[in-house]
Order: sequence, then C-alpha cells, then structure tokens
Amino acid sequence: VVLSSIMTMVPNAELMFGKNLLEYIYNLYSSSTKTTVTNNSITYNYATSVNLMNDRLGSMSTDINGGNIRYYGSNPNNYIYFNCTDYSNQNAETCELWRIIGVFDGKVKIMRSTPIESLARDRTQSSISSPEYNANWATSSITTLLNESYYKGDTAGTITYYSSSGMTITKTLDMNKIGIKNDTTRNMISESTWRIGYGASGYADVVYKKEDSTYSTYSSKWIGKIALLNVSDYNYAMDFSKCTYASSDSSYTAPTCTSNNWMLSIITSDTWTLDIPVMSSTSNSYFIASNGTSSFISPYEAKAIFPVLNLKTLTKLKGGTGTSSNPYQLQE
Repeated sequence: VVLSSIMTMVPNAELMFGKNLLEYIYNLYSSSTKTTVTNNSITYNYATSVNLMNDRLGSMSTDINGGNIRYYGSNPNNYIYFNCTDYSNQNAETCELWRIIGVFDGKVKIMRSTPIESLARDRTQSSISSPEYNANWATSSITTLLNESYYKGDTAGTITYYSSSGMTITKTLDMNKIGIKNDTTRNMISESTWRIGYGASGYADVVYKKEDSTYSTYSSKWIGKIALLNVSDYNYAMDFSKCTYASSDSSYTAPTCTSNNWMLSIITSDTWTLDIPVMSSTSNSYFIASNGTSSFISPYEAKAIFPVLNLKTLTKLKGGTGTSSNPYQLQE
C-alpha cells in the first residue's frame, strides 16, 4: 500500500473516530525529517527521530515512501498494551505487553512481547506409530491452535499440544491464562492476508520478495487472523545505518546488527516463523535463533511461538507514548 493512500482509506479518521492508531503512526513517519540509508543497493527513508522506516516493498521500483512502515533499531517506542482484561484501567496487571511491528496494507501489525510457549510448528497425530508433519502453514497444527483455541481464549479452557518430536512429549496449555481474554480484544483483530511463501537467509529485500513466492503446491498467501513473524520482519527491524555485516551474503549475525534490532531483544530462544525453505518445502520451516541467525529445521521441533496479528484499520488510540514505561493504550 502506498502510504499516501492511507489517508484515502481512512478519511478524516481522527475527526470521525478519535485518534486513529494507523493514522497516528503514519503521521509520525510522514511528519519527521528523513535520512536515506542504503542496504543491498536499496535506498530507504529513515525517520530517525521516531525509529520508523519505509521498506519500499523491497524494491527500488517502489516509491521511497510507498511501502510498509516499520519500527527499527535497538529500542523504538513501539510498546503497546493489548489483550487486556480491563481496557478502562490498562496497566501491566490488566494487560499483556505487545510490540508494534509497523503498518502493512493499511493495518497495524503487532506481536506479543513474550512467547505463549515453546511448541511444535506442526505435529498431526494420524497415528501413534506414524505421525505426520508438514511445513505448509495453511494446514499446520499451530495454525489451528492460534486461530481456534488461542483465539477463543477464555472459552477454550485447557488443551494439550505437542512440545517436541516425540508423540508423548506434550504440554498442557491453559487458554484462560495465555489466550485472547475477551470479545473486546477479539473484535480488534482483523482477518488479513498473510505472506507465507518460501523464505531465505540474507538481505531484507531479498527475503521479503521471496516470501511472496509460490513453491510447489503451496500458495504464497493465507487468509486468517493470527500468525507468526516473517523472517523479513526480523531483518527489517535492525538499523541498517549501524549494521556491519559478517559476510558478503549478509548473515545479520555481526554484533552491530544484532545489538541494533529491537526484535532480537525479545527473541531470547529459537523462534518459529511463517517461512519455509524452497529446497525442502514440505519437511522444514524457518526459525530465528537467539543469536540472530535464521535457519530451518523439521516443523515438529519445539520453538518459541510469538502470536502476530493485525489490528482493524479503525482501531483507536486512547493514550500512552509507546515507551516501555508508558505503552500505547487502545480504546475499547
């Protein structure tokens, strides 16, 4: 979505609906002085005072302000309270702390700041002797978990889910505690189109474009409410102006890269992503390691699960400054 079109998509949003979160972030970016930063021959606009950048959809053919807006750097002011039990009294006791990834296709994309658990990405129990597993996000067991039991939350109760490869290795998950708390929160979550094509290690623009690719019989798109990170979300969260690469193919493991990426500060253990490797589409899935590398492994292994979702376009901002001590608050 070209950024200038957001104003058309949300006409007079602030006037009609109060302070709109989508428009607020857009205005933070558009009204700030820009500095250009080049990475892999792509020149990006950085609004350094607010730690927001435009990803140009990973291509120089896109206008310099025509892509997704993303938060970048070591600790941007992108903290937000979400999944609250009481939206009239938002604090660390009544709400979960989430982080804003950015603005994508006219929606604000957020991720939980702590994982719900370390779980298998897919583990389908067709039989005890011959369990199945598959990297296809659209049919994976974690997709069902996040969009059914986790989404229902306070009404789903306690369930059992796989925590590793053995059919007997499971964890009990209390959705009353870790799931979506109530209808107020559920009504803020937008059904969205997610990019689930194959991923890769390397430069952010390369990874981003590959995530739109279809491989084998898998579609590159999935429509649903709750998903996981893309590898490109992690890559674009680092400050390119401070990142010196470890090698020519940009492994993103140099200290200057990992220390200037807010996402890695909360990814403290191996974390599942949506992406799959093209060379092994049915049997492996990408994860981001705690040292900043991205690699792939069988989806039945246990990795951290960070729910990611998009807020509805007209979600209102109630207060806060986005800092860790004063996160943004949403209006119910």
